[in-house]
Parts: sequence; structure tokens; C-alpha cells
Amino acid sequence: MNTDNVAVSVLMTAFNHEKYIAMAIDSVLAQQVDFRYEILIGDDASTDKTPYIIREYAERYPDIIRFVKRSKNIGATRNSYELNLMCRGDYIAPLEADDYWIDNQKLQKQKDFLDAHPEHLGCSAGIVYISKDGAILPHYKLDWYTPKECFSIKDYDGFHLPGQTSAYMRRNIFRTPKFDYSIMYSVHPQIGDRICAAVYLLHGDICFLSEKMTAYRIPLGRKDAGTNLVYSNRLNSMCVDIALYKAEKELLLKHGKTLKGDYAARRIFYSTLVSYFKTGDVLFKNTAKQILKETDNALRTYILFIPHLFSRIINIIANKYYQKSYKS
Repeated sequence: MNTDNVAVSVLMTAFNHEKYIAMAIDSVLAQQVDFRYEILIGDDASTDKTPYIIREYAERYPDIIRFVKRSKNIGATRNSYELNLMCRGDYIAPLEADDYWIDNQKLQKQKDFLDAHPEHLGCSAGIVYISKDGAILPHYKLDWYTPKECFSIKDYDGFHLPGQTSAYMRRNIFRTPKFDYSIMYSVHPQIGDRICAAVYLLHGDICFLSEKMTAYRIPLGRKDAGTNLVYSNRLNSMCVDIALYKAEKELLLKHGKTLKGDYAARRIFYSTLVSYFKTGDVLFKNTAKQILKETDNALRTYILFIPHLFSRIINIIANKYYQKSYKS
């Protein structure tokens, strides 16, 4: 292996992932590459055995693994941001601590692609959905996951993403930042994938490699999962989503860009409206009125409510069915 310089930095954030992190690290160490890589693991003050597991690996692989142990919980987005600043590689490949790579040539394939296509910022790859217990969920779908051969800022609507976090590899933009990237953590301490997507797409396109290279663990039934904790309160989740939407719009406008339509705002409005119908809580009604102002056209938003509701019902029923089927 060439040991002159670090070509790829694998960035892993962890918080109470003792059940999964060894599999994640092993999937990186199993990579077959002709370049040097490093693994940066930031433990965000876990209260379980996660830091002990990481330290054990770091002691076994001191030339590869860099362990950053937080004494205080700073949130997933800040943890990721600070790790990005520490990356020495030309490319950065994130891997969430409960996911793992299923292709031992993932890093090599993605690096080769980006080396051959300097006009692109990064690339994503196909994923396999798995349950918290590792069972494959062959029919599970994520409505925000929209892989496209070449995804540009013109395709970004504030909701649909060009890939899943653990399937990416992108150029290290943090070496020579073009603007202040602190927005990646300042909007919310836990939810940052959409804001990060906007930041990266402002630097270039993200292409898609159709080969399945990553196992993405769906947090079904995991009350400790970060997104589940944030979205456990429906009203709070609507406020989080609209704050992220506004931040994305403002960020793009600063750089002379706009979101592709108001789909994200309409979606948040629909979710809030449904919650009002279900609960009768006037807070949902008032919140929906405020969110409606963020859409481009109120009448069109109301007209499109029925087909959106129908598609959401089908998606919810399907995913509940698959959730039950893997448990049986």
C-alpha cells in the first residue's frame, strides 16, 4: 500500500452504538485499496461501551484509526462538522456507526471514479436496507432517497437527496472553504443531511454508482435513534423541518441559487395538517397556517394535498407491513 499521503478519510460519528460499531469498523478495515486511508471516529460522549470498543480498535490499528472522544455531548451535526475539519484525505467517505459497507472495494471504486471525473464533487452508491437486527428488508423504500445518474443543485428541492450518508464519497472541500460551513451544525444539533446536501451541491454535482455497496440500518423500533428522538414530538418535528427548509432557501439565495420548487414546504404543511385532523389540536392548525406562507402558491398546495395524502398512506402501510414481516 502506498503510504506517502492519505488519499481517503473515512469519517464515522458514534453515539451509543455498542451493538453495531465493530461491524462498521471491520467493514472499513476489510477494504481492498491501493492507497492510504485513515478512519476518524468521533464518539459524542456515549454512555454505553462504544468508546471502549473504539479505543480497542484504535490501539490495534494506530496508523489507521484516529479516535476523538468527546467529554461532552455536542450533537451529531457538530461532531460530524469538526471531524470534517480534521480530515487529511483528498476525499471523505462518511460511514454512520450503525451502518456498514458490503463491498470491500467501495473506497477503491469511488476513488477511481472521482479521479477520472474531476468535474464532479462526489458520488453515491446503491444501498441495501436492513433492520436493527441485521435482517434484510428487500422491499423497504425511503421517499427521500432519489438516486440520479448525476444530481446537481438544479435538482435539489430541499427534501430529496442524491444518496444515503454512508454511501457517499466526496472531495474534501474543507481544505479551502468557499464560505462559512458552520450552517451544517448551527441550524440543528441532530438533523443535518439536507443542509449538508445543499452545501455540497453548491460545490458540484453528485453522481450515482448503481452497485450496492452499503448496508443502511433502518431505525425501526429504535427509540434511541437520533432521528426518532427528534421526531417523536410531531409539533416539534414540523418546526424543525420548516427551520431547515428556511435555512436551505437562505443559503442557496446567498449564492444565487434557488430550491427546485416548494415540495419540501408543501410536504411539511401536509404533515402538519394531517396531525391537526387527527388530534384537533389548534397548535397544529396555527402551525400549518404559518407553514403555508412558505409555499409558492396556497391554492395549488391545497389541490395537491389529496394525491400527496394518498401516496403517503400507501407508503406508511407498506413500511408498517415490512416492519411486521421482518419481526415475524
